Amino acid sequence: GNTRILMGKHSGAGDEEYELRFGSGGGGNGLRFRLYDASASKYIQVRLDVNITASVWTHIVATYDGTGDAGGIQIYENAVTPSGTELSQSGYVAMENTAAPLTIGTIGAQGGTTYFNGHIDEVSIWGKELSAAEVLAMYNTGTPTDLTGSADLNGWWRMGDVGAYPTINDSSTHGNT
Repeated sequence: GNTRILMGKHSGAGDEEYELRFGSGGGGNGLRFRLYDASASKYIQVRLDVNITASVWTHIVATYDGTGDAGGIQIYENAVTPSGTELSQSGYVAMENTAAPLTIGTIGAQGGTTYFNGHIDEVSIWGKELSAAEVLAMYNTGTPTDLTGSADLNGWWRMGDVGAYPTINDSSTHGNT
């Protein structure tokens, strides 16, 4: 099965943009970061065959350099980049800005009733590719860094540190609550 950690702008109508998930299918098991081109119905992805230890916090960061190829995707686990398997479908051009919402911890489209089996904290989305040094600084030896005032930060959801369920407040300056 699939367990989505983060799914960007997916309504179930073929309009997804990106997703970070654990699961099977689409080239094997493992942790995947996939970017979709909704018009072409194509995607690029990198998959890591990793086993995340239960009851241990793991810091995961996925980045993309905008090249249009899976070679431009990096996945970091605790600030290290294990080797991954790349998949680029011919015809992929770029993600598109769809009208569907961002979802965190659900399987499927907005309003789905199947949830990620685990804890998710300190979710952030950036308007640039983070460098390895920036990922290492965010990891901060397992203690999340305060991102307040960070340039190019598009959204930062602290998952309970600010606000209360079911509202997840955006701690960036963009107000994407």
